[in-house]
Amino acid sequence: MKKAILLLLAVGALLPATEALAVTKIVSINDFYFLPRNDTISVGDQITWSNDSDLSTHSTSRAAVPGSWDSGPLGPTGTYTLQFNTAGTFPYKCNFHPTLMTGTIVVKQGATPAKPSTWGGLRKTYRKAAPVNKAQRK
Repeated sequence: MKKAILLLLAVGALLPATEALAVTKIVSINDFYFLPRNDTISVGDQITWSNDSDLSTHSTSRAAVPGSWDSGPLGPTGTYTLQFNTAGTFPYKCNFHPTLMTGTIVVKQGATPAKPSTWGGLRKTYRKAAPVNKAQRK
């Protein structure tokens, strides 16, 4: 029994550390508004802006802020995806309709759910590979 526990601990030590799963959220661009206009995500998550309007060209931009993004023109069905790697508050606008179309993305540190552990699957695999004889336990 001690060998089995040591084996499981050794294999567990070799497994990679759990990583956070990145999330992609969609912001719909429709007519002259962003939906949702404001959103909160975690560091490492992505926002995809999707132009769902029938005729209008829009954009998403922080062009006035050095080092920020500018999607360029997004025609109908156009999309633009951006990954946020630092925490902070990021206001943005449509360059074509800057007084009508604004929004804010708030990026928080460490709020993304962790990946499920592989420990349970490993334990099931080990039990299948090396079943314990009930007589040996006594």
